[in-house]
Amino acid sequence: EKPKAVTLYTPTPVGKSLDRLALSWTRNDDDDFDSYRIFRSTTTGVDSSDHLVTTISSQSTIQFEDTGLEENTAYYYRVYVYDTGNMAAGSNEVMGKTNANEAPVAVHAYTPTPVPNEYDKLVISWTRNDDDDFESYRIFRSTAAGVDSSSFLVTTIASKATTSYEDSDLEENTSYYYRIYVYDTGGKAAGSNEVSGKTNVDEPPVAVQLYAPSPVPKSYDKLTISWTRNNDDDFESYRIFRSTAAGVDSTDFLLTTINNRNTTNYEDTELEENTVYYYRVYVYDTGNHATGSNEVMGRTNANTPPEAVNLFTPTPVPDSYDKLTISWTRNTDDDFESYRIFRSKSAGVDTSDTLVTTITTQATIQFEDTGLTANTIYFYRVYVYDNGNLAAGSNEKSGKTNPNTPPEAVIMAQPFVVDSTTLHLSWSQNHDSDFAAYYIYRSTSSPVDNSGNPVAVINSQQVTQFIDSKLTPNTQYFYRVYVQDTGGLFSGSNEVSATPKP
Repeated sequence: EKPKAVTLYTPTPVGKSLDRLALSWTRNDDDDFDSYRIFRSTTTGVDSSDHLVTTISSQSTIQFEDTGLEENTAYYYRVYVYDTGNMAAGSNEVMGKTNANEAPVAVHAYTPTPVPNEYDKLVISWTRNDDDDFESYRIFRSTAAGVDSSSFLVTTIASKATTSYEDSDLEENTSYYYRIYVYDTGGKAAGSNEVSGKTNVDEPPVAVQLYAPSPVPKSYDKLTISWTRNNDDDFESYRIFRSTAAGVDSTDFLLTTINNRNTTNYEDTELEENTVYYYRVYVYDTGNHATGSNEVMGRTNANTPPEAVNLFTPTPVPDSYDKLTISWTRNTDDDFESYRIFRSKSAGVDTSDTLVTTITTQATIQFEDTGLTANTIYFYRVYVYDNGNLAAGSNEKSGKTNPNTPPEAVIMAQPFVVDSTTLHLSWSQNHDSDFAAYYIYRSTSSPVDNSGNPVAVINSQQVTQFIDSKLTPNTQYFYRVYVQDTGGLFSGSNEVSATPKP
């Protein structure tokens, strides 16, 4: 036998949805129950040849939500009960209609208000939309009345709870018109009332008070500038303009731009000494408006010559004949540039004489002048230069180099006979600081002098022996060692002799 048919109740829309109908029916209690099968059509006379909506295998499930339907449309349904033998019995036919997609509830827009201390922003706010099919708020804007959804789209807000927006990058002192459209998931929209608001006027910034520049102590090329602080919210920068003539404005030389409002002083450098400069500080805001301060004038210090140093008498370097040590008092000027030492062999030294050296370290107050002539008087002056190239000369002092005395003579020991052709020579060491070389001279007759060619030249002061070889056996040889200094003077040793024998 066929299964027992169920009774299908009239479908009802699901809440405020547009695409759903809720179905319910009585329960089938047959022992050979297989399934419920729901068939649907958009016309009356539904049977099992129509669209199969779903198959439900649970005998206790007696309701179903049909989705994905068209809005405001009538649908016809029958529920067929199938048994395990594939016999079926259809329910009564019922009709249900989906909800129509009504336009969303419009929101109420409030008058836009400018953001305090801003000139390019307006805040828009509105009432909340609570429709179940809410999709978004869309804000449209125009600079003329009659805003609609073809006007400029400012933004789209997908959060139902968001009911305000800050519109930015607007023109200052300008009226803007707005409408907020609510869109639902079905694509329908409802526009709010039209509102307008006007951005703030971008007022020029508050001017600062500029104080008279003051020269930096002990400098001649610097002025310190200071001014009051600007407290505008739209502060962008301080810009300092400078001129050497009165009437400074923003077309004059831009000295610097300062973006930190808390910085209210500046040191202007590399100026001309003893010169008047005029200044104005302009405050710029973020809208590029500017206001200039009062004009002020300052004069740099005059560059006075540096403090002269006192030169002490040059002294010869001990055990030397070509060096003098020069020393002087220290200069303490802030604009010190260098000490320059000038030298002459005659009195009246000035900067046209020989420049010995330039010393740029202020703490260095001594110098060793070298390469001089022995036993000679030299005259000196030390000039102090500042970084403005002014100079002051010290007193003049003279010093005399030591005379170049002949070197200390060495003492030769008796030569040692090595073999029939070789003699070993030795002598005492010379200790002069201006030692140059030992010259060994040999002769077969006495006395030995240094008029000929030496047997050997030894440049090391510590080497005090020499092997003389390839001599003639049984021949007496005479020797002297001459010491030469760096000044070319010689001193001869005692004369010794020996005869190489087998």
